[in-house]
Amino acid sequence: MSEKKFFLGFNWKMNPSNIVDSQNLFASYKIPLESNKNCEIVVFPPSIYLVAGEIFRISRKIKCGLGAQDLSAADEGPYTGQISAKMLLDTEVKYSIIGHSETRDHYGLTNREVNEKVKTALKNGISPVLCIGFQRDPGQTEINYMELKTQIQAGLRQVKKIKLELHTKIIIAYEPVWAIGTGKTADSETISTVHKFIKEVLISTLGVRKAEKIQVIYGGSVNDTNALELSKIEGVDGFLIGGASLSPEKFAKIVNDLNAI
Repeated sequence: MSEKKFFLGFNWKMNPSNIVDSQNLFASYKIPLESNKNCEIVVFPPSIYLVAGEIFRISRKIKCGLGAQDLSAADEGPYTGQISAKMLLDTEVKYSIIGHSETRDHYGLTNREVNEKVKTALKNGISPVLCIGFQRDPGQTEINYMELKTQIQAGLRQVKKIKLELHTKIIIAYEPVWAIGTGKTADSETISTVHKFIKEVLISTLGVRKAEKIQVIYGGSVNDTNALELSKIEGVDGFLIGGASLSPEKFAKIVNDLNAI
C-alpha cells in the first residue's frame, strides 16, 4: 500500500432532490468505505441534509467525514440564508468548501470575501478546502499563473497568525473552471506543473513548515475512469469530485482503485 494518503472530497452540489435519496446514497457508500485504508474521505452534501446525514452516518457506521459546501464569514447575525461555522460544528461538520468556482461565479464572491471565510473556518476549527482556478472568462483555457498566485495569497492572507487546532488543516483544490462538469480533464503534465507552482507559492506565502502540511488536490471531471491514472501525477494529493459522487458504482470504483495502489 502506498504511504500517500489521498484526500477524496465528494461534492454532491445541489443533489439529490429529497432526503430519502440522500440517505440511500450515503448507504451505498458503506461497503466500499469499510475496506478504505488509503484515503481520507469527506462527503459534502447540500446543507439541508447535514443534520440528517450526520445522524444517518453515525447510526449506520459509515466511515467518512462530513463537510459543508460553503459557510458564512460571520459568526452570527442578520445574514439571511447563510450558515455559520458554529452551526456546522454543532452537527459535527469538520470541513467546508470555500471559494468554489460556482460560488464565485453565481454570487460574485471576491478574493477578500473568500479570505474572510477561510479565517472564520480556521478560527472555529473547521478545515477549509480552498478552491482556486476560477477565471472570470470561462472560455479561457490557458493557465493564468498570476491569477492563481493572487487567489492563493489573497485567500490565505493573515492565516499565519491563526493557531490551528490539532485536527484542523488547510486543503487547496485546483479546479480549472473549463474542466468542471464538462467531461474534460487537464492533461497530466499541466496538472503536475500547476500543482508544483501552487506548492511553491504556498512556501513563499506561509513558509516551508506550514506549506508542507497543506494538501493540494485536483478537481475537474474526475471520475471512475481517470482517478487512478490522475492519482499517479506528482504533486496530486487527492481529488474534489462532483458528478461521479452521485453514482454508487463510480464512487465504489474510485475508492477501491485508490486503495489498491
